[in-house]
Amino acid sequence: MKMPSKKAYMTVFLVGLVLLTVLSTSLWFIQYQRINQLTTELEQLTIELDQLRTENEQLQLENEQLQASVLVTLETLPTVRATNWNYNETSLAPFWGCLEWEAVSSKSVVWGSENLFKFINIAMLKAKLLNLNSTELFQILLNLTSTEIHNVIKIPCLIEKAKFKDTDAWIIVFNWEIYGAIENMTLCHIMMYVVECGTQKVLDFESCL
Repeated sequence: MKMPSKKAYMTVFLVGLVLLTVLSTSLWFIQYQRINQLTTELEQLTIELDQLRTENEQLQLENEQLQASVLVTLETLPTVRATNWNYNETSLAPFWGCLEWEAVSSKSVVWGSENLFKFINIAMLKAKLLNLNSTELFQILLNLTSTEIHNVIKIPCLIEKAKFKDTDAWIIVFNWEIYGAIENMTLCHIMMYVVECGTQKVLDFESCL
């Protein structure tokens, strides 16, 4: 029986090597595609998880604000609270039309003028009970409610010590109206200041007008 030649063995070896290379390349390509697919799926899951986390935080915020304002009456105002929330312009939306503002909105400008310092003093007392910087809050409220320039009556109805874009800040919601513009005007307008703690710099301001 004639034995296969050396050339035949080499040919078989080369063919086998080529097949092994093709197989290895195919397996690598399949693994590469699978890894890319898993990476894409993981990125998508991460995005969905972040969205769920954001939605959950927003729901928690709305729930806390709802619980905090369930018993809102003129006798309980202004509301003063401290939270760990880190707000931005968008997440400040729930402050608009809050129950605190609604409770004061039907009161007259004259009533506001008579009760302004009562509200400021109550805010200071509540801040002190929460171990907040009541002296700083008092100064901020005095500055923001001054009627020397625009003759506007502002009643602080809601005050929250929190963060705004990673900066410690006071978020203060006011009922307001121009004093003496029209007789029997009510405090039906709303404005909001975000004031940096320490520097007392206004970081954000919004008003209905």
